[in-house]
Amino acid sequence: MNPSKSKWYIIANPVAGKGKVGRTLAAIREQLNALGFDYHLQATTAQSQATELAYAAAQEGYTQIMAIGGDGTNNEALNGLMQLDPKERAALTYTLLPLGTGNDWIKTHRIPKRWPDWLRALPQAQRKAHDMGLVRFAAPSGVGKRYFANVAGMAYDAYVVQQSVRQPRFPYLLLTLKCLFEYTLPTARISFQEQEIVDRVYTINVGICRYSGGGMQLVPHADPQLGQLALTIVRGLSVPKVILNTSHLYSGKLDRLSEVSLHHCVSIEVDGLEEAIGLEVDGEYLGVTPVAFEIIPKAIHVYVPPE
Repeated sequence: MNPSKSKWYIIANPVAGKGKVGRTLAAIREQLNALGFDYHLQATTAQSQATELAYAAAQEGYTQIMAIGGDGTNNEALNGLMQLDPKERAALTYTLLPLGTGNDWIKTHRIPKRWPDWLRALPQAQRKAHDMGLVRFAAPSGVGKRYFANVAGMAYDAYVVQQSVRQPRFPYLLLTLKCLFEYTLPTARISFQEQEIVDRVYTINVGICRYSGGGMQLVPHADPQLGQLALTIVRGLSVPKVILNTSHLYSGKLDRLSEVSLHHCVSIEVDGLEEAIGLEVDGEYLGVTPVAFEIIPKAIHVYVPPE
């Protein structure tokens, strides 16, 4: 089946990529029309609306769903599709047209970063099953839950995201450096695969895909077709050691550090022993411990470039 000849429901987040989607929308429509796509395009007007639109589109009978934006938009749209029962999801195929800031989810799948290239390549795309993660956490309103297809971060990662919301005009790279010097490592209890680790942690990452934070590989062993969560635990690191080993965050060789351990598992529980530990998913701060992760194998189907 040629994906470009099927009826598409397209969800565009105009503010994604610091407004890049909104500025590019006319050109995207022109390209879609030139390639002969049959589609309905709906722009979001509020946060989390992509979740509602994706779910409603599937309920209306659309089987081809595309989101236009970044990793946050991707997360919202997939959370809408995950509200469907497994049989309904099995009939759907999803993709992302990348116009976000980090565009990390597409890196695992080798989806072209230039959106015109991906639109032109879609007729030859492959349909693949893709795992999803589910995380439950403590939120002000009670127990929250969120599905994710990329990477969740706890401890330092969540702290940086939280501070970026509080200081939105602070340059991100400088903010991460600033946070290094002010963050106090918490003590966590991490339970998985009949193991329990109690230690001070710099960061905890749980991945379905490999990349986050603009190209970092904090879960280099993640595989969205494996049926398991990739877990990375980074125990107490000094600030100088973090700075000196920054290259390992991008090279996929993080486990060369003695403070780092990589694991695969189907469920994880994390608790803070002295204080609550924060959680972020795809760059959005969600809540705190107690946190529980689980894997949902082959939860969705996505289009990826042919191998």
